[in-house]
Amino acid sequence: MLSQIIRRTGTVSLLIALMAGSSPVLAQSATMIDGPAGELPLYESEGAVGFSIYNGAVSRWAQHDIPNLTACLAAYAPKVKLISADPRGDAATQMSQVQSMLVQDIDVLLITPVALTPTNIVRAAKQANVLVIDYLNPPVGLEDGDMVALVGDGPVPIGMAQGQWIHDTQPDGAKIALINGDLATNYALLMQRGQMSVLQADFDSGKFTLVANKGAVNWDPSNAQKEAAAVLISNPDIKAFIVGNDGLAGGVINAIRNAGKIGEIAVIGLDADAQGSQNILQGNQTASVIKSFTDEMNNACVAVIYSLHDQPVPTDYFTDVWNDQTAAMPFRDVKVKVVDKSNLQEAIDIGSVTLEDMCEDLPAGIGAPCP
Repeated sequence: MLSQIIRRTGTVSLLIALMAGSSPVLAQSATMIDGPAGELPLYESEGAVGFSIYNGAVSRWAQHDIPNLTACLAAYAPKVKLISADPRGDAATQMSQVQSMLVQDIDVLLITPVALTPTNIVRAAKQANVLVIDYLNPPVGLEDGDMVALVGDGPVPIGMAQGQWIHDTQPDGAKIALINGDLATNYALLMQRGQMSVLQADFDSGKFTLVANKGAVNWDPSNAQKEAAAVLISNPDIKAFIVGNDGLAGGVINAIRNAGKIGEIAVIGLDADAQGSQNILQGNQTASVIKSFTDEMNNACVAVIYSLHDQPVPTDYFTDVWNDQTAAMPFRDVKVKVVDKSNLQEAIDIGSVTLEDMCEDLPAGIGAPCP
C-alpha cells in the first residue's frame, strides 16, 4: 500500500510525513482555505465526484448529506461537479449506476455500499483509477488499499446507546422487540451487535424477554410497520421497540397507532430528524440517538478533497482504524447521545434538525424547544 501511494504521488515529502505519522504533504503547493470542514487545500482543477447513496426513501440523504457534500465541493473544489445516484437499496442497481458514473469520468467515488462486500464496484473503480471512500456502511471482506477511508457514525456505539437506554428505563419482565434496518447491510448488523452486547445479559437473566429480532428490508418504513404489526399481534403486551432509525420508527408508530396503543409502548430510534423529533414532542416516540449529519459529511469532505489531490487522508484527522471483518482502513467517527423530550434542543444544536422543521405544523404549547 505504501509503495502504491509513493508511486502515485512521487514525493519524498509524503514518504517522510507518512513515516512520521503526520498529515501528508501535498505534492504541489496548494492554497489552504477555510470552509465547512475547516482548513483544507483548494482544488482548482475541473473534475467530478460520484456519490452513491443507499436508499433515498431515508430522508437524511436529500435533507443533509447531498446538500452538505454540495457545500463541501463549492468551498474547496468549485470546478468539480457532483454526480449522485440512488440505488434504492439494490446492489445490482448500485453497480449499474456506479458504472455510469465511471463512464462520466468521476475522479472520486463516495459510496454507501448496498452489498456487504462491494468487490465488483471496487474492482471497476480501480480499473478506472478512481479512489473510493466508504460512507457510513462499513464493508466486509475488502483487501488492503481497496478504499481510501471509512467515514462513519459508529453503528455499534449507536446500538449500545439504544440498548443501555432500554436497560435503564424499562421495567423487569418487559418484552422487547428489535426492528433494525436491512440486515443485509453491515450497518444494521453492527447496530444489532451493539444492542445485543448490552441487552443479552438481560435476556439471559430473564430481566427482559426478546420477542422479535428483525430487520426492515431496504430500510423501508412500510416494511418496519409490517414487522411491528406482526409483533403486536403475537405480543400485545410488548413494552418497547428498538428501531434502526426514526424513519423506520415512523412505520413502527403507525403499527402501534393501528393497535390503539400510542403512548403505551416505548420507541427509541436514531437521528432525531424532523419526523423523529416531532414524534417525540407528540408523545408517539420516546427517544432517539443523535449524531451530527454535518460532522459526518465534513469528515467525508476531508477525505474527498484529499483524494481529489491524489493524496491519502491526513492521519492526524483520521486518527482511528477500522478493521472489523475487512482490511484495515483509516476511520473517523462521530459521537452519539440519547435524547428525549427533556433535551431535544440538543438535536437542534448539532444540526440533526432545525427548530423550524421540528416545530412545523405542531400545535402551540407542544413544549420546548418549540415556542
